Amino acid sequence: MSADASLIHTAELLEWPKILSRLAEHAMSAPGREACEHLPFCDDADSAARALAAVTEAAALLREALAPALADVTDIAPDLERASLGAMLAGEDLIRVADALRAARRTRDVLVEEWERTPRLAEIAMQLAADEPLEMDIFAAIDRDGEVNDAASPELVELRRRHRRLHQQILDTMNELVKHGEWAEFLQDDYYTVRNGRYVLLVRVERQHKIEGIVHDISGSGQSLYIEPKEITNLNNVLRGTEVAIAQEVARILRALTARVAATADAIHASAEALVEIDIVFAKARYAAAIGASEPTLAPEGRMRLRALRHPLLVGRDDVRAAANVERVVTNDVEFAAGAGCVIVTGPNTGGKTVLLKAVGLAALFVRAGMHPPVAFDSETVFFDRVFAVIGDRQSIEAGLSTFAAHLAALREIARDAGPRSLVLLDEIGEGTDPRQGVALSMAVLEHLVASGARTLATTHFSELAALATQRAGFVNASMEFDPATMRPTYRLRLGIPGRSGAFDVAERMGLPAPILARARELYEGAGTELQAIMEDLDRAHQEWRSKTTAAERDRATARDLVEKQRELLRDLESKKRERAQKELAAVESMYRDARERIRALLAELKERPTRAEAQSVKEQIAQVVEEVRAQTPPPEDAIPERIGYVPIRDWSAMHEGDAVYIGALRAKGKLETLPDARSQLRVLVAGARVTIDAADVFHPVVDEAPAEVRVRVLPPARVEAASSKDRSLDLRGQYVADALDHTAEYLDLAWRSRWHQVTIIHGHGTGSLKREIREYLRGAPYALAFRPGERGEGGDGATVVDFDYSDEA
Repeated sequence: MSADASLIHTAELLEWPKILSRLAEHAMSAPGREACEHLPFCDDADSAARALAAVTEAAALLREALAPALADVTDIAPDLERASLGAMLAGEDLIRVADALRAARRTRDVLVEEWERTPRLAEIAMQLAADEPLEMDIFAAIDRDGEVNDAASPELVELRRRHRRLHQQILDTMNELVKHGEWAEFLQDDYYTVRNGRYVLLVRVERQHKIEGIVHDISGSGQSLYIEPKEITNLNNVLRGTEVAIAQEVARILRALTARVAATADAIHASAEALVEIDIVFAKARYAAAIGASEPTLAPEGRMRLRALRHPLLVGRDDVRAAANVERVVTNDVEFAAGAGCVIVTGPNTGGKTVLLKAVGLAALFVRAGMHPPVAFDSETVFFDRVFAVIGDRQSIEAGLSTFAAHLAALREIARDAGPRSLVLLDEIGEGTDPRQGVALSMAVLEHLVASGARTLATTHFSELAALATQRAGFVNASMEFDPATMRPTYRLRLGIPGRSGAFDVAERMGLPAPILARARELYEGAGTELQAIMEDLDRAHQEWRSKTTAAERDRATARDLVEKQRELLRDLESKKRERAQKELAAVESMYRDARERIRALLAELKERPTRAEAQSVKEQIAQVVEEVRAQTPPPEDAIPERIGYVPIRDWSAMHEGDAVYIGALRAKGKLETLPDARSQLRVLVAGARVTIDAADVFHPVVDEAPAEVRVRVLPPARVEAASSKDRSLDLRGQYVADALDHTAEYLDLAWRSRWHQVTIIHGHGTGSLKREIREYLRGAPYALAFRPGERGEGGDGATVVDFDYSDEA
């Protein structure tokens, strides 16, 4: 049997079509649902890994309600084909194309914008055609019901206006003829109608010669004729001509839009296919959420560790039932440890062995299909090239095969084709023949499969097979738990522990008569039950271990709750710190603005009364303002990092775990625990708590530099003059805004008193905040001046040229 044929056969045994049907329920578009119903398997591990990662990206977007809207997407392939062949598309056909174009544009906008964290989805989105002009022109010309609207062209507007006018004129004339005409008495009924697109009156046959007009039809009874009166013949002719012109204009518009669709049909078709692919990915993500699935790690060495595995068909179909069932369905950990090639599962009937077998097989098929299997996030598995399964009664009447013969035929194919990247699922191996011979055949087959490198999961009731794990390398025992207290299976897998069939317990629970049960136990015990006794001892030991494990889990859950509460308290503390810092920063900024305004007002007064006494008074008042600002400025430990000896980190390669850092958002010192990850997130230790924060908000200390004092200062005029009188320019680059505004005010005062006609203020580009503040100050400066950005050779927009006007003083 070929690889594809064996995979399809296994998929049918595992009820894979039901899985695809449930997947399709989560698709948004009709083409998406159709594609989900026929979802192919990935060809290799790389393509499966990419598909699994894309589903993870889609799940992240779904949690943020960023899923693309694809409900309006339909199958437009036939429309594109007809357009390419030269056929004219109808209005409803063009609307479908426009819907696809709109969905493609909006989807591309969403996914490309998120490309940094969803690169695989963005890669698919890059195939989406964005022809917004065509999309908008179709929606502008055609209504949702497919009718070409008046706005499609000026000619159509005029033609339809003329049509409405003619139509109303005909109606008025017909009403006049019916109600008030000279020959109203000759009519069969007092109403008019339409025949062959023309307005007519219903006239009695014997009175037809009384009315001049054209006969268009005769009534079913033969007693009346449909006559077009001569009074409206010309109007009807004009109306019909207008209707023909309208139809021609509509056809012209549809042909023009169809031609534009045909010109880009290949791109639109590729875009439509990409939309279906995206719909499938998001359907996989929604289905994964419904069944509690996660992305497993694909282990190249062939390891397999499925954590908290569920059978997906045990979870409800709708979201409400699914959410409840995910928690209620029993989960199991299935693991092939290093060197283990075969896990032999024993245990009671109705204990869940077959369900477990199918769940493992379905997990392998989920990975082959690029879907998240219903396992916990820390699971790992291998991409299996071949998945074989022998489950249920394979009796074939047509082929003349008994159940056992069919079983052997399946084992023959598996033994021939299984290899290192194969998963083999064998349910009740060796059943259907003499037990001793069945055991021998089963042992031989399982040994062959282990030697081939395949991963095999086999269920059995033969205790001799369970003994293989103690005698052969590569075999591991497992069993389905049975609770002796309740006499019921728990459906939990116990790795490393063989189980007993529990036939007597099940028979007792099913009501088999007590005398028969007693005799059966007597006969069984007389046959020698050393292995059974060992299994029962293991059962008791496992129950004790499970009880202790449950208590430990409860303690761990309590500890997790305490840790989460501590984290919540820390988050609350961080939030309050940030809120306090924002309020303090706002207060400081407000204080600086008020101080600047007061200084500007003082300088304006000095300009009005430029005497020595007034200058001394202004100087004293400015000094008082400066002192007030200094007194209210926060201490250095509450200042921004640069002012307390910390600077932004430019080169992270020079940083190491344990380095002292400063966290701006928390205004606190800490230690670096991790370097930034792909999302620029890192972890620091602050006050004994670990905090994850953005790398841009972490600073490191300046080497051999003392913390700068936080202060507001006004430079003496002599310093400004000495620094600037030669080149008539003031360089503010690298200064804080408050200091720069103080320097600018004093420099302009110096320039005004020195009768300079033009000066240049150099502020640079930077973030633009210094430039904005300087120019805002110049707009309200107490001098007669004009200003402009520097030209080429003057510093460009990184400088502002100020011209003074002394004409009013001449």
